[in-house]
Amino acid sequence: MAEQYEVRPFCAADLEAYLDRYEEVFGKRVDEAWFDWKYRTNPYVDHVPIYVATTGGELVGARSFFALPIRSGQRTHLAFQPCDTFVASGHRRRGLFTRMTNRALERYRAGEPEFCFNFPNAKSLPGNLQLGWRVVREQELYYRIQEPSALVDADGSGLGDLAVTVGSRSADGVLRACDSLAGADHPPIERYDGVPADQFASLYRHQVPDAFHAPRTDRFLEWRYDNPRTAYETFVLRPDGDPVAAIVVGRRTENGLTTAKLVDGVPRAGVPPDRFEVLLDAALERSREVDLVVARSTLFSPASLLRRGFVPDDRPPLSLVTETTTLVARPLTDEGWRATGPALDEPSNWATTYVERDTV
Repeated sequence: MAEQYEVRPFCAADLEAYLDRYEEVFGKRVDEAWFDWKYRTNPYVDHVPIYVATTGGELVGARSFFALPIRSGQRTHLAFQPCDTFVASGHRRRGLFTRMTNRALERYRAGEPEFCFNFPNAKSLPGNLQLGWRVVREQELYYRIQEPSALVDADGSGLGDLAVTVGSRSADGVLRACDSLAGADHPPIERYDGVPADQFASLYRHQVPDAFHAPRTDRFLEWRYDNPRTAYETFVLRPDGDPVAAIVVGRRTENGLTTAKLVDGVPRAGVPPDRFEVLLDAALERSREVDLVVARSTLFSPASLLRRGFVPDDRPPLSLVTETTTLVARPLTDEGWRATGPALDEPSNWATTYVERDTV
């Protein structure tokens, strides 16, 4: 007899099974502190926005949603980012992904959140498109491989095979960046463990994007950078004593690989690119011991990243073994794609960095 599945909202008794299935599917352990930060104590939602699939009392799948405030123009919307989606081995290809997604869409159609946006991988992208999501744009990532052997050991795909070749190019960039930093006459830079929310929010208020983005308010920053899985540090540029620009770097070690990601940045209007890039060099100097540094060209120009040994993933050699990041979106209300004002599926209407990604 075919197995019978129930799809229902997450309840507190599901936590241990959820964490166990997560580890089985993704190969990494997460704990209750992470779950609390991401779902239970998220200040933008009053419940745990997860649907689960069970059979015979066993949790075998989950469709989770990361609640975020997203601003465009003068309006701030509540948006959900589908994430941490899994179906246990032995229960796949039985429509559970679709059933869990549809149950969530039914629940949230009548009010908040107003829309979903997320960054599916190649396996889950077709399922999202079939359920009404649209591709907004692809966003290339830039990798600087500083310790090729660590990537070879940690990576299970073909990326490790290219690590030694690409890493030698990146190492040259590291030396150039460090030499530039050591010899340059640059303005004072202050480094903070964590993120000084008041300073970062103040800089953000001087130049607020019109496009869709998470508003960098004190409330948002204090919660967002409390992720227990990532260690954050901030670099603040102070040429005359007052902050004029800042960047945030997030560091994490998984499967023996230590990665630093350039999470976010806020230059004040009028700060020239070369001044802003001083913060990039400071972050690189501080990250010399990590295995891999990842950046997006939304913060720094491709030319500035290439000069420092970064390699993009949208062209060879990395495009042969990696996936580019795809931003997709879907309205949840009956008003459709323009209910939020600017069209959700127009690429120029988005101004995201890593801070809007649930994984950093």
